[in-house]
Amino acid sequence: MGELKPLKDAAREKAELLSRLALDDCRIGIIGHFNADGISASSILAKAIQRKGGKFTARAVRDASPATLRQVKESGFEFHVFCDIGAGQVEVFSESFGELWMTVDHNQIQTAESDPKTFNAWSYSFDGSTEISGAGMAYLIAVQMEQSNRDLSWLPIVGALAERQDRGNRHALMGLNMEIVDEAKNLNLLKEEHDILLYGRETRPIHESLASTSSVYLPGLTGNRDACLATLTSAGLKLRDDNRWRTLSELSEDEKRILVDTVIAHLGGDGDTESQEEELVGTVYTLLREDEFSPMRDARELGSLLNACGRMLHAGLGISICMGDRGKSLFEAEEILAEYRQSLGKAIQAVLEDSTRVTEDDHMIFVKADGIVNEDILGPVTSLLSSSQRFTMRPLFIVTEGKERMTRLSARSTRGCSFSLNLGKLLSDTAKEFDGIGGGHQAAAGAMFPTPRLPEVLKRLKDGL
Repeated sequence: MGELKPLKDAAREKAELLSRLALDDCRIGIIGHFNADGISASSILAKAIQRKGGKFTARAVRDASPATLRQVKESGFEFHVFCDIGAGQVEVFSESFGELWMTVDHNQIQTAESDPKTFNAWSYSFDGSTEISGAGMAYLIAVQMEQSNRDLSWLPIVGALAERQDRGNRHALMGLNMEIVDEAKNLNLLKEEHDILLYGRETRPIHESLASTSSVYLPGLTGNRDACLATLTSAGLKLRDDNRWRTLSELSEDEKRILVDTVIAHLGGDGDTESQEEELVGTVYTLLREDEFSPMRDARELGSLLNACGRMLHAGLGISICMGDRGKSLFEAEEILAEYRQSLGKAIQAVLEDSTRVTEDDHMIFVKADGIVNEDILGPVTSLLSSSQRFTMRPLFIVTEGKERMTRLSARSTRGCSFSLNLGKLLSDTAKEFDGIGGGHQAAAGAMFPTPRLPEVLKRLKDGL
């Protein structure tokens, strides 16, 4: 773990800059990655600037490609803040925006790539893959702008969970994230407890909750409400009470035991029930100021909601929700989430049913998903498949062709992968060699490059494994 003082000193410098720009009525563009962490990070800084009376526009984008940066430049902002995007692209940002930019990020970079205009966890010896998210880095700046911005401490928790940084004991957050958790708890914004990690534990019927869970892929159950209903009924669980569907939070401890045992039976694998149970039971983070029956009550659920908004190209709804809208934006976002889950389910099923798309060797698992996985949901699809028993022991690489003859690649570690493998560095180095961009974290990364260079990219990846 790094040293806090240099990190907080840097946060103070960035806070002073943004405060000064806000007070000078500078038009600030806040550009975040279109995942839940990027949306959360952008919203935190937008709220902090708004409270200073500053002018801003917050938006989320797919990547920091040349085409995206051209669009941003054409927007005419006087200063640009990039959140959770563009790690390691100092020269590119400087060419596009001169000195009028900064990045707030947690994605892996090399020390040599650090720059005074970047605010990245890795530059201060903090592991951005486990200890703090992009939203957490944005929060550090916001608190330095005004101590009252600590009331935003719930948002970094959402971002960290969406980044799957719950790698501590019992799926708890760790590192700098824990300091933010403590701040949120002290302000009575957050409650921690231990329970089964199913989606919609307080808001959805148990069988729908099981079908919607995406933290682990359950063959035959994920995305299939009818199969979940039949399976849980056969297990003897009472799913209805007085003509009303029960939720997970209403089950007794004995009933929860039955539920866990039933789900473990669908995981398959090596039969290590203890480790499989650890995947299903852990720390739940409840947002206390949200309505008890709202999809925003559970921090992991909110992360899923924001991710759906971004990946389905409605990131503005996610930003509005983070900024405080609990009306029309929330209603529309719930509809988008349902559509998003259907898209994920169809894409995963298409991959699993077509073995001709999958190539495996001693080093890697490669899936060519052109035409069946949209580039905007490639990362979530890869994450889900990497949690299944179908793909283990080697890293999983999935590619799909996007717009303008550019291929997108998403990579994840799977169960049994070598801990020494660093996918973020591998994809960053590889993409640079072949006219692309890439990066991420040790266990999860992505890249894009010209489609004709795919064979060269694959050869380079194999050589680096």
